[in-house]
Amino acid sequence: MGVNIGSEANGKGEDYGRPVLVLKGFNKESFLGIALTGKKKEGRHYIYLGIIEDREASVNLSQIRLFDTKRLVNKMGKLDEDKFDEIRKTVRSWF
Repeated sequence: MGVNIGSEANGKGEDYGRPVLVLKGFNKESFLGIALTGKKKEGRHYIYLGIIEDREASVNLSQIRLFDTKRLVNKMGKLDEDKFDEIRKTVRSWF
């Protein structure tokens, strides 16, 4: 996700990498994504996903934003369709 400011959550490592759920691709250059957290979190702005790559994971809905596809480094996997639909419906209900 890159270096962030204020209350935005930074990723880890030299490149501040952080896993992101791709919610919708717009074109070859941009997509709408939601940051993941490596903890089990619950509440209005979180949806628990389960274990991903040996870590608990939740989407942090307060960290939804437009990304450049150049930020995509590697694919971790594919989310269960029911869970993905739950996330999409939650996001849609906000707008």
